[in-house]
Amino acid sequence: MIISYLKNSSPPKSYLWPLSVLGLIIMAGATQLGSFDIWWHLKTGEIIALIEYVPTFDPFSWTVTGASWVNHEWLFQVFAWHIYSLFEIHGLIIVRFIIFCALVYIFYRLIKDITHSTIASMCAMIILIFSIAHRVMMRPFFFTFLFVVSFLYLLHRYQQNKKAWLWLMPIITIPWINLHAGGLLSIAILGAFSAGETIDTLISQWRTGITPLAKSKLYYLWLLTLLCILACTLTPYGIRTLLFPFEHFDMENILKFTSEWIPISDARVSKTLATNLYEFLSYLLPLLYLINLKKLRISHLFLTIVSIYLVYQGSRFTCHFMFINLPLAFYYSHPLGRYLGQYTQFKGCRQWIYLTLFTLISFFCIRYGVISTITGHTAGELGIREADSFIAPKAVSFLDRNHIYGKNLNSMAMGGYLIYSRWPREKVFIDGRTPIYGDLFFKKWMYSSTRIDYFSKLDQEYQFDYLIFPAHSVWGNRPLHYYLWKLPHWILVYAGQDAFIYLRDIPNFNEQISKLKIIHNPLIKYMIQHGEVNASELPAMTNKD
Repeated sequence: MIISYLKNSSPPKSYLWPLSVLGLIIMAGATQLGSFDIWWHLKTGEIIALIEYVPTFDPFSWTVTGASWVNHEWLFQVFAWHIYSLFEIHGLIIVRFIIFCALVYIFYRLIKDITHSTIASMCAMIILIFSIAHRVMMRPFFFTFLFVVSFLYLLHRYQQNKKAWLWLMPIITIPWINLHAGGLLSIAILGAFSAGETIDTLISQWRTGITPLAKSKLYYLWLLTLLCILACTLTPYGIRTLLFPFEHFDMENILKFTSEWIPISDARVSKTLATNLYEFLSYLLPLLYLINLKKLRISHLFLTIVSIYLVYQGSRFTCHFMFINLPLAFYYSHPLGRYLGQYTQFKGCRQWIYLTLFTLISFFCIRYGVISTITGHTAGELGIREADSFIAPKAVSFLDRNHIYGKNLNSMAMGGYLIYSRWPREKVFIDGRTPIYGDLFFKKWMYSSTRIDYFSKLDQEYQFDYLIFPAHSVWGNRPLHYYLWKLPHWILVYAGQDAFIYLRDIPNFNEQISKLKIIHNPLIKYMIQHGEVNASELPAMTNKD
């Protein structure tokens, strides 16, 4: 009787499937705004909207003022500014959530077209969400995610002789390249696909496992590739846009010290679920390709090679690797697809089991957050507000309230918020627009935050008026702060939960120092209590007081 019931149980209603992962989607896509770059993007968007012109030279820094600036994200900045001016932070988070939902849905449709299985598509979608959750940000590259998945979906349909609107690709590329330089991936994806399909057609007489595309379709693909190349030049910078990635990849120190640009093979790369899934797929795909050698399409192989090249340029491309190769893994895993939904026996019962599993995953994420690393860290906190980690509103308010202006030394993370809140009254030392500062400058700044000798040289070169450090970096840089505390010309005036601020003892700051000087440095006190500082040096610090 039980067996009969299981065999005859009706499958779940179609609307239950999206409901089962709704919690996961919300917890991954509706997190607090945690990108420090968003602030200089907003200020730039405000300027462009005001003057109706895209700046080609740096207006924000006092260190490289007037340096050439290829602002390939100008359209994102204008778009983000208009959303922010109307709806503030809430609007940006809602827009990001809509983009995330669209991305996830298109990916689901892609897997559904490949496997014809709802369960397989849901599994792939859940894997993808966990893989990209740590990169769900209101940054220009997030649009690239959406467009990459859209291109892959259209190309798959075209390859399977289904209705596809490939003529949209060059049109889509125009806003894409002006939203983010990742629009150049339109050329890479379409070019790799076209080259692979061309080779498949040329050698089709020796291969019987695949159906090659007609020559007319190949001509159409190459025409679209050419049009995408032309579309990528339709920016304020023209053909120079095509050269930007090569200029960027030539900046050794910026790539070396920026975590998202560290190659996937580097031991310093954080072990996220995306990097672990990359390792798994990098072993699985060659095996699947060998098993399905007769049916292997060269275009799929070329797309995998492009994605591997990208992750070796920077770990930030692990998401792109997943977009490209996770569908291919399902494409060549026919037994898996059959197992995940093609058996007719117990089909309804099995679907209910999977639906329950997906729902439990959602409830787990609602309770604990979306796990993004193997150590259990979550992708972000749920909320329609900005995260406090990368901004220092109280510290900036302190600067404004006490009329503290001058040549500052700030962190890259704080640069964006300082631009947003203090420009044009004051410019920054550095911010997230690293290419305009140059490789050597970036190296000097990077070492100055951890090495006292580099800081001393940098101070001699630029003669800072005040220093502002984000609080989350202070503990890791205790030797530098101990060094500053011992110097008579650097006075700590602010030690909050968001930042530490030091003023140089100069006439301009006499009034502020006499009023704001901190007598007992909490960081130094802790270092003394825990033996990190020799107690015999305490009198020297007391004299400073």
